[in-house]
Amino acid sequence: MICLLACVALLVSFAQELYIRVNQLGFAPGDVKTAVVFGNEPLPPEFAIVDAATGNIVLRGRLTPARGGWGQFQQYAELNFSGFTRRGRFVIEVGSARSLLFNIGERTYADVPDQLLDFMRQQRCGYNPFVEAECHTFDGRTAFGPEPPGTYVNATGGWHDAGDPFIWCSNNLAVALATEALLYERMTGDHRYREFAAKQIDWLLERNPWGVSMFTGIPAHGVYPRDVHLFPNVLLHRMVRGGLVDGPVYRKVFQSLRGVSIREPDPLAVFQDERAVYHDDVNDYSTNEPTMDGTASAILLFALR
Repeated sequence: MICLLACVALLVSFAQELYIRVNQLGFAPGDVKTAVVFGNEPLPPEFAIVDAATGNIVLRGRLTPARGGWGQFQQYAELNFSGFTRRGRFVIEVGSARSLLFNIGERTYADVPDQLLDFMRQQRCGYNPFVEAECHTFDGRTAFGPEPPGTYVNATGGWHDAGDPFIWCSNNLAVALATEALLYERMTGDHRYREFAAKQIDWLLERNPWGVSMFTGIPAHGVYPRDVHLFPNVLLHRMVRGGLVDGPVYRKVFQSLRGVSIREPDPLAVFQDERAVYHDDVNDYSTNEPTMDGTASAILLFALR
């Protein structure tokens, strides 16, 4: 189920036939700042940045055409406004299309590591502060060890799903790439991968074909996964903030999985492609299940910011 805000944004975009994707959390003043716009018709040559508080245009710039396409869309361009450092809240306009709101300020990312910890705390066995109850207190059992199989072991403090085979999801890869690039810059002083790192972070925060932040509840005003494959959502109908979902997979991978499905019609169908599909649907555990390894890695990434 896509939230009302997402539905409104998508319906507006459908009417305009142009789609703007920008990091909806925002940027620090000195960050690399880019966005993309795509559609089926030739794109306007210019973009404008509008102050959300006053409605005034505060910057105009030219689009840079980009090669390639995605799904049914063949017209692509990039917007670069890295030199714009004014603090505030803004939207991008291209023709009659408007982006989601984003922020520019020194503290844009200051609270993100703590917000991601909300998800990690909910995943802890023993006393779980999210549900205010003890969970998995007798689930620790031995296998393939010196003790008889099934011998009880106190595993309080462990993590939900810790016994699952390790799977490196597409959003994990984006986190890892950005983290490596930021650490490389810190160690060497070499800035050559700064824009590359910025685009990985932007992808995770809405600069992707589906226009969705890949973190539950982040940013609070934005469009993010709501119908995730997670027990508090299914059983308690409560959102857990801060979980990084698996992320998109090849369409052929999605179609080959057992027990995975989505409700039809797919509200994101127009943005799907053979190279990647994503669904904000509780039944799609392949793209929409929050992961501990990805979220834990993202805590380091945003701490480096």
